[in-house]
Amino acid sequence: MLTLTYHSFTIATNRDQLCGLAVKTLAQRSGASVIQEELDKLHEAFPHLNTVQLDVCTDKERLQSLIKENSIVISLLPYCFHHKVALICIEECKNLVTASYVDDEMKGLHQRAVEAGVTILCEAGLDPGIDHMIAKKCVDALHSMGGEVTELRSVCGGIPADENTAGCMKYKFSWYPKVVFTSALQPAQCLVNGKIVEFEKVYEAHEDFTGVLDNYKLECLPNRDALRYKDVYGIQTASSLFRGTLRYQGFSKIMQSLTCLGLMNQSAVPELESNAPDLTWKEFLTTLLGLPSSCTKEDLEKAVMKKLNDDSNQLQTITELELMSDKIVAKKTTPLDSLCAHLATLLAYVMYNYTYINDNFVVTPVTMSVLKCARYRKRSGSHLTTPFLTTESIKSETTITLPKVFVHLLPSLFTLLPPSLTLHTTCVGR
Repeated sequence: MLTLTYHSFTIATNRDQLCGLAVKTLAQRSGASVIQEELDKLHEAFPHLNTVQLDVCTDKERLQSLIKENSIVISLLPYCFHHKVALICIEECKNLVTASYVDDEMKGLHQRAVEAGVTILCEAGLDPGIDHMIAKKCVDALHSMGGEVTELRSVCGGIPADENTAGCMKYKFSWYPKVVFTSALQPAQCLVNGKIVEFEKVYEAHEDFTGVLDNYKLECLPNRDALRYKDVYGIQTASSLFRGTLRYQGFSKIMQSLTCLGLMNQSAVPELESNAPDLTWKEFLTTLLGLPSSCTKEDLEKAVMKKLNDDSNQLQTITELELMSDKIVAKKTTPLDSLCAHLATLLAYVMYNYTYINDNFVVTPVTMSVLKCARYRKRSGSHLTTPFLTTESIKSETTITLPKVFVHLLPSLFTLLPPSLTLHTTCVGR
């Protein structure tokens, strides 16, 4: 098995631990990433794991050789690289699994994958992935008992287990940071009482989720296009359908603040070109706000406060994120890419985030998958039972809050799933 991963920032990130342990337990043990130091640490932790430093954009021959030597490829790369990997997998007749949403490029490979007899299984991570499995398992059980779903709300999120260790941003990165930011910037839509509700920027449409999951102080952001899952889940009868992302309270406000300061801009700026002079975060923020280069730290703080509507808490967050510091900015062409490079290191999970519980590794980021308000009605007076619900007679229409599912990241992803659980997700190819 070949596992392609984006660099892990530290060996202790959840995805690379999962990846490393999963690879270690299978017959063919091969891994690929881009930072040699981290690969060395990964190999030290898991001696049976073969590691390779690779650039999937420029080392096509080497990538093709690795894919050819293995029976299955798992791509945990940023979504924009899956297409390159998929093309080689089709050429070499190797099956591929990714954790990312299916985009138009991947959809376009469907017929070629079918003709090659190759399966490309997408949306098989946490979100999307485990949330799909739980939702579809529940929906299928209800249908088998004669019910029909009229409303489904599915919310899911991976966050630090302890809010006190979540940092000033209320979040830490275990993988590719840009996905987190672009998800908060993109539009979303859901279905409410038969009407389509659209959100231009999801961070502006969060709702309070406090009290739903024990003592977690959470907020819920709309998650992409929920409407497409009406057909995927087989719930054409649903008049309401919502998918949401869980974050700690305050996350959306921070996204808004970073946007107001111009740090979420995805357009190229001259100051961040590779051949531009080095500059500090203080100097760069000064430029973004249109201030003279001679401005003092106090002047900069006043300008930031004005942009943030005099919110001192947000000013404190910007300060703690070292965005007004003398640290050198990593020049990545756009403000957002440079911000991602900065926060990937500053807000990475570290080894001490691990604890032992019952001789199993439990990673600090708690993965939560929750289905809330599954509303359905009987079709013909049926008595409905599901693996998730207490047996009861369903009257004309009933709202049930399904059990909360807390999934800690254990050595093998597959140990998390009930033996009878069938994988229901989006598949390209056969």
